Amino acid sequence: MQGLLRLSGLSDLVVVRKVEQRFGFAGYARLIKLLELISSMRPAVDESPVGIPWADVLEALQADDLRAREFLAYCEDARALRVTRPEGAFEVELCGELVALMASAPAVLSSVSGRVLFESEKEWVDWFAADLNCPPYLANDACTRQLFRRWCAVNVTVAEIEAAVELAIGAKEAPHPAALNEHLKTVRKKKLKMAYQ
Repeated sequence: MQGLLRLSGLSDLVVVRKVEQRFGFAGYARLIKLLELISSMRPAVDESPVGIPWADVLEALQADDLRAREFLAYCEDARALRVTRPEGAFEVELCGELVALMASAPAVLSSVSGRVLFESEKEWVDWFAADLNCPPYLANDACTRQLFRRWCAVNVTVAEIEAAVELAIGAKEAPHPAALNEHLKTVRKKKLKMAYQ
């Protein structure tokens, strides 16, 4: 699962809402940290248990033994994961919605750069969700999708959007697609100006 952690749509899952309701934002963060840990320990998407040193679990969850066990027991009761402790080891297996979410993650979205051209608005949606943690409601908004189709039509590259993100951050603006479109114009004007010199 390395490189396949997909956060887009995570908040919409019933099990995640349950965890957040019970433990608050700390529980949500712990679930993400656990998913990251599982993702880093497994080379491919499958449903077999992943063996993880207990010390790594405690460190990832930033919890003591009692709180970590309480959190994991709750996740087990919510059928989000299955925990086993064969011969003193710790093994965890994702279940239900989390398996589907992790399995549906695109394989080549993390750290793309350079002259990467997307051919569909869906690829831009996935990239924004994976690399910029853009919330699903914004990435799938009709105006945003139209903007992404326009970017595909005029061959906007990932590197250009990354440059626009830098400009947005410099201007203390959130890097959401509409704001980035304005900064993209600046990036492209600068490229044209350099081409004419």
